[in-house]
Amino acid sequence: MYTQECKERFRLKRKLTEAVRTKIVRELTQEQWSPEQIVGRARRDGIPMVSHEQIYQYICSDKKQGGTLYKNLRHRLKHRKRPAGGKKMIIHDKVSIDLRSDIINKKQRSDDWKIDTIVRQENKDAILTATERQTGFLLMKKLPKGKNAKALAKELFYLLLHYKQWIHSTIPAASFTSINASLKR
Repeated sequence: MYTQECKERFRLKRKLTEAVRTKIVRELTQEQWSPEQIVGRARRDGIPMVSHEQIYQYICSDKKQGGTLYKNLRHRLKHRKRPAGGKKMIIHDKVSIDLRSDIINKKQRSDDWKIDTIVRQENKDAILTATERQTGFLLMKKLPKGKNAKALAKELFYLLLHYKQWIHSTIPAASFTSINASLKR
């Protein structure tokens, strides 16, 4: 039954006629529906309608011509600026956090630090934090260039410069492959 319905539905190529355009514009602007909702409602009511991909193409072409239909979409045709997985960087001489000495794990000596970042949405703003592990002494610095590795390494250097006599050789930065790479340069 479903395959027969699909065959009938896709037998003729559906065209974006003026009546369909008018319906799309009305439901986008007045009802604030998404293209998927428009197609679903038309399918439920038995009204001929183009696919949601064709509606998105129509909205994109309208935007290129200076139209404002895209402003009625929830995401306003914004796409991710980077791939979901991000870039993977391999650090060849990286030491696992599990292999650090017991004196650090047990917090028996002061002057061992850990660093982290607090990042706002879309990596626009970030705050660098450096915490002394035994006492919990916290230093914070706003990063002007967000989570940029070189700028972050520079800010970390200046943040800890006044405390250099109290810093031992280890500052774990487990999730900072980009920082580790820029610090070694």
